[in-house]
Amino acid sequence: APLSTLTDVVRLRSSASIYAPLTVVQIANCSLWSVYGIAVGDVWIWGPNGLGLVLGFCQAGLLFTFPSHGPEESIAILQDFPPSHSHRRKGNFASSD
Repeated sequence: APLSTLTDVVRLRSSASIYAPLTVVQIANCSLWSVYGIAVGDVWIWGPNGLGLVLGFCQAGLLFTFPSHGPEESIAILQDFPPSHSHRRKGNFASSD
């Protein structure tokens, strides 16, 4: 879910968690449905899709503002920052307890 990682993108200054092709398809899809909803005058079509379009452009803006780093640099960045979500498990996942 791209929107659930927006805080991590800003905090880590890396858009590695946003899948660019999905963002492009979201913008295209929401654009077409918004135009159709406006053409037929149906707020229940253009309203949610207009919101999705705005959020898609926000994701695209983050992709350009915080370009993705290579895998090695992303791992180094992640090791320097604690997880921002409290539901994530803390500690080493590779431990042999």
